[in-house]
Amino acid sequence: MIESRWEIRIGSPVVSKKDRRQRLGEVTLVLMNPKGQVKGIVVRVGRLHRRNLIVPATWIEDADEEQICLTVGKEALESLPVYRSDDDLAEDLDFALRTDEILGNTDYRNISTIVQDGKVKLLGHVTTLTHEDRAANVASAIPGVLGVENNLVVDWDLVAEVSRAIRGNILSRSDKVSISAQHGFITLTGRVANAAIAEAAGSAAANIPQVRGVANFLQAPGVVVNPEDEQCLIQPEIGEEVCAADMQLGYVKQVVINPHNRCVTDFILHSDISDRINADAAEASDELLPEERDIVLPASTIIYEGDEVIRLGISGTAAARYHNFSFSDFASPPADWKPPYPYRPEDVLFTRACVQQPNRSASVRGRNFIKSAHRNRSHEVLAIKE
Repeated sequence: MIESRWEIRIGSPVVSKKDRRQRLGEVTLVLMNPKGQVKGIVVRVGRLHRRNLIVPATWIEDADEEQICLTVGKEALESLPVYRSDDDLAEDLDFALRTDEILGNTDYRNISTIVQDGKVKLLGHVTTLTHEDRAANVASAIPGVLGVENNLVVDWDLVAEVSRAIRGNILSRSDKVSISAQHGFITLTGRVANAAIAEAAGSAAANIPQVRGVANFLQAPGVVVNPEDEQCLIQPEIGEEVCAADMQLGYVKQVVINPHNRCVTDFILHSDISDRINADAAEASDELLPEERDIVLPASTIIYEGDEVIRLGISGTAAARYHNFSFSDFASPPADWKPPYPYRPEDVLFTRACVQQPNRSASVRGRNFIKSAHRNRSHEVLAIKE
């Protein structure tokens, strides 16, 4: 660390102890760690082709009001990484992933990034190991990126993990189950001996933190799977704009998740609906409705999600008729429960009825589809036939 007696000022000339007469550059920024300690400086070098280089604090010999003296010379200084702001890096990285000829058409909308102190963290889901490596390579190629932490989850790895979870203690030799993954969403199909096994398999898959949701279509005696039923696996992003069929309504404030299958059942809409719309809705409910309110809407009202906009298949008046949000109807997730990507614990609520019930309805049944413009159909399948 830089000694506290040293004064690091923006614009101070930077020299080397090997030749204090030769100016190497000037200080343009002082870098601090979370504790408020100086961890380095950014030095602008060059005349025609100027660059900002990150100089670690350990390279500083001494500093005063007149200049900063480094322990190294020009050659070592030129080898340092280029400094770019986290915002600039994040913007370039998003563009690179979006325009990549492969990732842009497959996994881009299921990948999120965090850039801090020049280091990139990749989060989300991809279809193949090749795509996982490709995303890391794209990030590493951005000028100014100092490191990449790849936390992407590959569909095939997730299929294998679900297979291990349900194969050992749940399935019998007569059970035939196929598992597929689509950007973290698990689908179970096939036939098992009884309803308890079907439910237990769905529950085991939902207990894996990297799983985003489970659609369970396992057939068993006494289990009715209605092919005409439709249940969407959709994850409205927090802060995303919500539009009804005829007007803009507000934004997504929180989501309600069924912990037994990790699927979003409802979302909390923070709305700013006009007095006229609220008046129309109030006539039907005999209730005075405020202009700004939080409304609980079923995920089934969503007909499209993409380009940072959620579109509903209902009118603004119909949306206004749904119940106001009341926390007494919900509960926060347990501290040790990990929400599905891309949510944080504070983004998620459980219904109190769901928390109080035993692990029932542990799977989505019916004809599954994903109503989202950015979720692709590519997936991996593993058939389990004991």
